[in-house]
Amino acid sequence: MRYVLLAALEARPLLGLATALVAGSVAGALWAEAQGSVDLLRATTAAAVVAWTAFVVGRCDTRLVRVGLLVTCAAVAALRAHAERTLEREASAASVQTGAFTCTRGSDGVLARLGLSTRSWAMPAGLAHPGEHVVVDPVHEPPAWPRGPEVGPRSLLRTRPTVELSAGEIVRVAPARSAIANTVSAATTRLRSHLVERTSSIDDPTTRALVTALLFGDTSLLPQDLPDLFVRTGTFHVLAVSGMQVVLVLLFLIGPMSALCALVIRCATRGAWRPALQWFALPALLLFVPIAGGGAPIVRSALGAAFASIAPHLACERAVTVEANGRSIRVRLARRADALSCWALALVIECAWHPLAPLSLSVQLSYAATFGLIVGTRPCLALVRNASGTGSKGALLSPVTKTGRTRSPWLVVGVDRAVYAACCALAASCAAVLATLPFVWERLGEWSPWGVLATPVSSAPSALLFVGGWLEVACPWLVPDVFLDLCGSAMVSSMRAFDLLPGTPAPLAPRPFVAIAVLCAATLFVLRAQQRTHLSFLIALAWAGVIVPWNPTPARVEIYALDVGAGTAVVIEGPGLGTFVFDAGSRDRPDVAREALAPLLRRIDPGSIGVVLSHADRDHDGALSWLVERYPPHIFAGALPAPLVERLPRSVPRLALEIGTLRLAGDATVALDLQRGLSGAMTDNEASYVLNVIVRGERAVLFGDAEERGLDAWLARCKPLAPVRLVLWPHHGSDTDRLDALVRATRPDTIWISASGRPRALLELERRALVTECTARDGPLTLILPADPIDAKMDAP
Repeated sequence: MRYVLLAALEARPLLGLATALVAGSVAGALWAEAQGSVDLLRATTAAAVVAWTAFVVGRCDTRLVRVGLLVTCAAVAALRAHAERTLEREASAASVQTGAFTCTRGSDGVLARLGLSTRSWAMPAGLAHPGEHVVVDPVHEPPAWPRGPEVGPRSLLRTRPTVELSAGEIVRVAPARSAIANTVSAATTRLRSHLVERTSSIDDPTTRALVTALLFGDTSLLPQDLPDLFVRTGTFHVLAVSGMQVVLVLLFLIGPMSALCALVIRCATRGAWRPALQWFALPALLLFVPIAGGGAPIVRSALGAAFASIAPHLACERAVTVEANGRSIRVRLARRADALSCWALALVIECAWHPLAPLSLSVQLSYAATFGLIVGTRPCLALVRNASGTGSKGALLSPVTKTGRTRSPWLVVGVDRAVYAACCALAASCAAVLATLPFVWERLGEWSPWGVLATPVSSAPSALLFVGGWLEVACPWLVPDVFLDLCGSAMVSSMRAFDLLPGTPAPLAPRPFVAIAVLCAATLFVLRAQQRTHLSFLIALAWAGVIVPWNPTPARVEIYALDVGAGTAVVIEGPGLGTFVFDAGSRDRPDVAREALAPLLRRIDPGSIGVVLSHADRDHDGALSWLVERYPPHIFAGALPAPLVERLPRSVPRLALEIGTLRLAGDATVALDLQRGLSGAMTDNEASYVLNVIVRGERAVLFGDAEERGLDAWLARCKPLAPVRLVLWPHHGSDTDRLDALVRATRPDTIWISASGRPRALLELERRALVTECTARDGPLTLILPADPIDAKMDAP
């Protein structure tokens, strides 16, 4: 077995090269993040080159020569990744300056993107074309990502959010370098625009948006809640133009057209010239890439399809010598470009094109899913068929009924093929999910276990909608709109049905990436071996150890204020209270939920939570729609805007208060009180709710935006006993004329201000020598109640 494995590895040199490039790129990027010197990498590269040269000159063993070559490639990849990562870090840290950039097309088909990967500008389509050189003169600094005690996935990479530029901030200075490239780009852009316009004949807006997304990669027309629905069910990749669309295009459009063209030429030349189908399929596939949006997934899928079509024409044989028991054995191998070699070649091109490609989540998910399909589909299929009772060689449906009547062969074969296709789809989904799980766990922090079933369920209507959409674009009279509407409704309805199930999605607690990757690889190995019973038991125990909670229950109440810029997001956790979220939104920083709130909740692992909303405004409730879909609240208190009414389950208690105090949780020693001094509309700042946290005599008062009449009413009716341990200042540090009254009434030990920049109240509070912390200046803030753990033990019952 060992010799067969060695021979197989030698038959796939591209796999070793791809592994070396990925390892080198990751090592170089990590070394740059640690701000390590590049001299060590250069010395390693020089030593590898010298050693490889010595091996070649000395005619050493070919394995040593191969190892030296791979080490050299890994060292070169590390050098490139180190240099690229260093440049990106410096560019991300630098302030915004006027600069020249080369424009590229965005994957959404609407925005054209330009600049480094750490700084993405966006502009409306039409202001510039891909390949053009433009000068950007931005008016404002791009916002930073929101921050919490736990670093978010994009913040960890030190990137900056995409900023949309206006026409006055962009100056086109030079066209693309090649006139041919300009002509081709303009022609494909016009063709794409014409095809997109032809989808306007579809009456239903949701169906038209789905067709536009599946055919052209443009998701801008989708309803606001629809993309997150596919994210929650683990099927967002169905909406992306990727491998499935390429396969469908090859099977139903490019394949038949290529065969027809080849037949016409063969008949015209009377058989003198028999062109291969690749002569017509490859140019058509090349044209399909820009029409479909030109995103990275479609480029990778088209590249893999091109390799797969060329691979059968590259077959050859070679002899390999292996050592066995002190003697040499010569093995004859049919060296062919198999699926794994094509996968490795595509990854080699990706790493050679961009040094930091292995660090991109898109690259990781694409290649991991493809690797899982190649390696794990067959063993997963055997497992699924054995589990479902369809693993026997006989037909699933007996040709003869119990009464002795003979069934139609079409029915018997059709049922058997349909069940086999369903088993194949389920097995492929399991293999892809298992292969991508380490990256999903590390970078996204959530997954849907029902996505294994939801993907094959949604694949059938999405495939019919894709093919029907292209026929609608090409020949509108061929496909009735009713057919497209039914397919679109089936896609959305099936996803909404899966969304009602528990665990859509399930948050994933932080775990070491290496541990998850090793477990997934071991699981794939056991599935392929199919006889490793003891190892299977150990892997099951390891998975159980990964899934169970690791974090202990906190001994004291902890209050976190996230750095969300012009907004408020506070998390309260502790014994006797559970986990509560007080407001979650921002006016100037994007993706508060995934970048700041989600990493903290993943670490806490709360199960269900309580939500308190001071008032309905984007800088206070912007992330709550995401929150209630992933962490079902056991209580919702305060203002309740209409978008959240639709998302909250009907069983969730919804508490509101006109004026006064209402206890939400706890008892006499540890409690959470909802307070309101002035009644009014939920969008009225002065009618904002106030949250009062009481822990063994210590208090923390969290204000919304009431700073005038509402604050006066609260001081008259609900003010707590002074002194107060913490006050979250009203209205993001507003310079209210009630400042002196609030300070005298509460006499706070610490004042928090959740704001961007330097709020006006900060100067006055510091002048009064009050301890004031601001998220814009100090980052995420944390407070533990009670202050002294010894006092907490003495007061404990």
